[in-house]
Amino acid sequence: MNKLFVDGYTIGSNPSRVGGGFVICDEDSKVIEQKKIIKPYYTNNEAEISGLVKSLELIDDLGTIYTDSFIACCWLRGGRAKARPDLNGLIKTGHALQKKKDIKIIQINRAQNLAGIYIENCQLEGKKFY
Repeated sequence: MNKLFVDGYTIGSNPSRVGGGFVICDEDSKVIEQKKIIKPYYTNNEAEISGLVKSLELIDDLGTIYTDSFIACCWLRGGRAKARPDLNGLIKTGHALQKKKDIKIIQINRAQNLAGIYIENCQLEGKKFY
């Protein structure tokens, strides 16, 4: 896989009392991976970084990952999160994978994110995607 789109979400609120997860799609809008994470006080930023790290595991070397999360891009670029030290282990893993595989992570707007569009369409149609 050369191109992946990723989006994180929380269930109900942010932070969520019950959890959230992420969706990863390819460039044809086909869902590659969906994961629901049951965890109290799970935040959208936590979901975004979890999805990005999973995308880094799945994508081929020299690929490109697209996300609408500015903060997750910054965290991966810098290799840590000052405000969320509890996520630094996950961020360091993602940072190392990005460098090793020479992956580009590009922040795009929400309307271009195929994974985000998938989530929104499921919500509009009343389908459970988690």
